[in-house]
Order: sequence, then structure tokens, then C-alpha cells
Amino acid sequence: MKQGFSKYNKGKSSSKTPQPSRISTQVGQPTQHRHSVSSVTSVFPAVAKALGLEKQSAVMAVSSLLITALPEAYQAQVTPLRLEETSKSPHPVFVIAVPHGALASELQLSSLALCEHVNQYAKQTGITLSAIRVEVKKA
Repeated sequence: MKQGFSKYNKGKSSSKTPQPSRISTQVGQPTQHRHSVSSVTSVFPAVAKALGLEKQSAVMAVSSLLITALPEAYQAQVTPLRLEETSKSPHPVFVIAVPHGALASELQLSSLALCEHVNQYAKQTGITLSAIRVEVKKA
């Protein structure tokens, strides 16, 4: 121990760690933590489901999977729009937008393979796509 600090450490052993002081909100009543982190994590899924965040986060995950599954030349030109429920299929159709018809026809030809590729990796999201529909939307 350095000599300059010895006067502050008289009678204290260095092996003991100082005990944290209790912070009180009112005089004489220390603060007690009634909620733990585990109780917050058990409530969060129910709140997320009630607000619709669970489905939205799954849609966002499928959107990012779809974009990364596209060829690199097309990734900047494709905009994921929405999931569309249809009465014809038990699974939703994913709708994407492209800026021109040539790209739309190119992607429509490969949409079945693209859909299978996305479904292979999107199992943990709980969403299975029946098809991918391409729309032309000019900016």
C-alpha cells in the first residue's frame, strides 16, 4: 500500500469489501425491490402480443430474410410491403414492390423458389408464406 494513503486505511483490512448503503425514500424506510427482472420478462410476451408487436416483429424478420435471399443486384430495388391473408390459402402471401415491370416479371418467375427459400429459414417466426406477389410501384 502506498504510504500517502495509509492514514485513510487505518484499522481497515483490504480483504473486506464495503457494504452498499440502503437508499431510503422516506426516513426510516429502506427501499425494497419488489419486482425482479424475471417478472418483467414473463410479462413482456403477453404485452407484446396484446399490442400486436409479436406479429409485426415476425413480419419484419421475414422481410429481412426475403431481402437477403434476393440477388444482390435486386436488393436495393425491392421494397417489402405487407403480408396479405387470402381465403384461397391458409398461409399469407407476401407482397413486395419493385420500380419497373422488367424486374417484376424477373422476380415473379423466381418467386416460387424464393418463397421456398424464405420458408426454410423463417420457421422460428411462425410465418409460412404460400406465395410472393410482386407489384410495380413507381417512386
